[in-house]
Amino acid sequence: MGGHFLTVTLTSSPYFDGIQKAIESGYMTGMGNGNWSPSGAITRAQAVQIIYNYYYGVAPLDGVDFIDVSSKDWFYPALCWA
Repeated sequence: MGGHFLTVTLTSSPYFDGIQKAIESGYMTGMGNGNWSPSGAITRAQAVQIIYNYYYGVAPLDGVDFIDVSSKDWFYPALCWA
């Protein structure tokens, strides 16, 4: 049940308050361009990024090697921190 949050007008949606709080707190910005997928499965990268955003300000480690993650991946700093 994905949807473009910027166009959601029904505040009675069960996801509306949670999405609004995530945006206001800076923990999440959606899937990109304001899109949200509240019923979708969460990936390891997304989970780590959310936790990293929650604790933002703590410096991540540099130079950690992962066999399945590139240092160019969008979530690499968060994964190193975790």
